Amino acid sequence: MDGDALYPLGSDGDLVCLETASGKERWRKSLRTEFAGQPGKWAYAESPLIDGDVLVCTPGGSQGTLVALKKKDGERLWQAAVPGGDPAGYASAIIVEAGGVKQYVQFVEKGLVGVEAKSGKFLWRYRSL
Repeated sequence: MDGDALYPLGSDGDLVCLETASGKERWRKSLRTEFAGQPGKWAYAESPLIDGDVLVCTPGGSQGTLVALKKKDGERLWQAAVPGGDPAGYASAIIVEAGGVKQYVQFVEKGLVGVEAKSGKFLWRYRSL
């Protein structure tokens, strides 16, 4: 929830923006179809990250491992294809500043990844066994 809007993500990958007062839908995205998302073994299980006017979520897969949307209207700002194209994990992205670079860090199926917050540029990966 952020101000007058709620951003629920269903286990099948349906992300919606709802007005908190009325429940009216403002916009809707399907992580599976619009970003070629690949959920983890037990479906999607994250809380989207709100960072100012940006909403970050994790479709998973090779085309849009992470995406950033304008929280107001759902317009895509960037779509990050992380090498390895892991399915989504079961965690929510966090904001980290390291080496003077603001990043979104997320746990995906096979490890931890970091992308530049401004552009979605892949920065690093830590593979788990």
